[in-house]
Amino acid sequence: MFKTSMEEAIGNHPPEPAFMAGATMAVVDEPLKQSQAVPMAEGKERFSETYYRATGFRLYGPADIEAPAANGIPPAEAVHLKAAMGWIYNFIMQPHPNLGRNGAVCPYVKSSIDASIFYLCIPPMSGLFAYEDVYEVLLRLSDVFDHMAPKDGQNAALRALLVLFPNATEDMLSHPQKSKMLKTEMMRRGVTLGQFFPTGHADSLLKAKFFPVQPPLCLYTMRPFIEGDWMFIQGEREWRAVYKERFGDPGKK
Repeated sequence: MFKTSMEEAIGNHPPEPAFMAGATMAVVDEPLKQSQAVPMAEGKERFSETYYRATGFRLYGPADIEAPAANGIPPAEAVHLKAAMGWIYNFIMQPHPNLGRNGAVCPYVKSSIDASIFYLCIPPMSGLFAYEDVYEVLLRLSDVFDHMAPKDGQNAALRALLVLFPNATEDMLSHPQKSKMLKTEMMRRGVTLGQFFPTGHADSLLKAKFFPVQPPLCLYTMRPFIEGDWMFIQGEREWRAVYKERFGDPGKK
């Protein structure tokens, strides 16, 4: 069951998603308020109904995706959610000979899943849409991510949100200037945004011949922006500036 304060904050019924004039993108009715922060381990409805009522977005954990019908996941969404989790389990959580080190491709995902703070979302978008729509949806989801518990303590840095765009092409999700602007804004909000396309055309953060960015569908990842991200942001002066504003000059530590 939800806490009483959550029931009062979001009401007893989910809002009907509103649509932008002339667009096919569902938008959030109003920003998530501080009072609506949700401890993410409080009962069965914690991802889907609570966040849907507050924001218009449904979040699912890996356990929900294993039993989609029982958890109210539409079959058309379940197939994409399962495909994404298959990539996570069979590639991202596994070692790889070209990685250049021991351990999984991403050593933090298993801990995130084990701590029940790993979520997936398919935004309610359909048909043709512009990059501006994607930009807006991801900014709104960054507000959702900001309210995902825990925000403090040992597991705070393990929070993760995968945002799937199964009906999008890579061209629809790419823009030379605005993609960089989006990542810069996310960093200012304390979020590291990853961009993963099936062809692996996104910049690899690892070895030049190793492309972990080849999921079965287009997706973005959100996780906390941490001090250890310095090694990943060398390519853009503005990213380095945002990093130094938040963490200081790494060369002087």
